[in-house]
Amino acid sequence: MLKPLSLSTSNMKDLLCKKMKHIFLQKHFITSNTLNLHENVYHGEITNNCNKPNAYDLVHKIRECTPSGLHNHGQQLHCYVLRSGFISNVYVSSALINFYGKLDLVKDAHKVFDEIPEPGLVAWNSLISRYFQSGKFRQALSFS
Repeated sequence: MLKPLSLSTSNMKDLLCKKMKHIFLQKHFITSNTLNLHENVYHGEITNNCNKPNAYDLVHKIRECTPSGLHNHGQQLHCYVLRSGFISNVYVSSALINFYGKLDLVKDAHKVFDEIPEPGLVAWNSLISRYFQSGKFRQALSFS
């Protein structure tokens, strides 16, 4: 039988402080990484292959923009995606569709969908689910 863990008030405070510090640092790390990428993209400092983000990096940076409140950075990343040709990558384009959809900008999500040279199943699913989640059921059903 397991004995209940007894923590003193000071131990509980220490544990809580450590957890809060971890959460703060994790959020700060995500935000600072996104800002660093944005600064590099915005100022044209991505010049050689070792500094260029790949599709995997872009997907994660786009996903970080919504919960972090970095909507302008997400739009800047969208511009970079268009300039660099990553819009044809199914995962990057779907991340952009989800980014705009989560902001309830379904028209913008649809514009991203229209920018994809050959939209695949993932892009279709992303767009339809964004219409559905924003309560635009008729538009979601019009794709079927």
